[in-house]
Amino acid sequence: MDTANRIIFERIPAACRRMAAFFSPGSRSVITITVILYCIGTNYLLTALETPHLIDERTWVDRSLAPLWDQSGPNNHYYALHHPSFARLAYGTVLRARGVYSLDRPLVDYSQSAEWNFERGAFVPLYIETPLRMVNVAFLTGMIAFVYLGLKRILANRVLALAGCLPLLFNYPIRGGTAAYLGTDAMLLFWLAAFWYIWLTLGSRGFWGVLAMTLAGGLMVSTKVNGVFALGGAGLYYLVTGRGIRRLLYPLTLAVVPFAV
Repeated sequence: MDTANRIIFERIPAACRRMAAFFSPGSRSVITITVILYCIGTNYLLTALETPHLIDERTWVDRSLAPLWDQSGPNNHYYALHHPSFARLAYGTVLRARGVYSLDRPLVDYSQSAEWNFERGAFVPLYIETPLRMVNVAFLTGMIAFVYLGLKRILANRVLALAGCLPLLFNYPIRGGTAAYLGTDAMLLFWLAAFWYIWLTLGSRGFWGVLAMTLAGGLMVSTKVNGVFALGGAGLYYLVTGRGIRRLLYPLTLAVVPFAV
């Protein structure tokens, strides 16, 4: 880093601390939480409420109501093999809490257009659709909380930690799909952020810290198989940096425990 850039990056935290001196620690926390919640409300919550019906929402309701292990139904075998368990459990719990055990609406015919399916009633009513979309908003909010806490731990500065969250808060693909789409992306983002935060705070504390990572990693992979890349990266890190038996024990734990979960 050249001298000019180094001076800039050294002055930013100092300027932030001078600005923060005008507020008490409690006030700074309230202001930070207010800003984060405002950004979540205007980007995630409003997006989830305003997005029209989506073609896959009807299918996700059917998946979430189907028993995880019962393959006797016409679609249950497909759902059991091809769709992660965590999202189905989360949505299914919300649906049953709302008293929804079946949905008397046609299933989506993916050989036809979205408009054709909507005209025949293959969509989810608002009283079911809205709570499920709020599940996504809740997981995205948890993701932002973990990212903020992790950045604050690294940077020791609320303003810089908040600034680090802005690319996620104003991320167009998240605002344009994940917040409203009934799928697994919001939950995967949550578990990725949780896995990173646990690694950051407990990863250097020996076997029990690694075990905590594996539990979050197991839920992460149970949400979406893509999460295995984060586990693989952590395993490679411990394989390279570990000493003695830990060089093999930690990567092996990161592979076996998530598989068991």
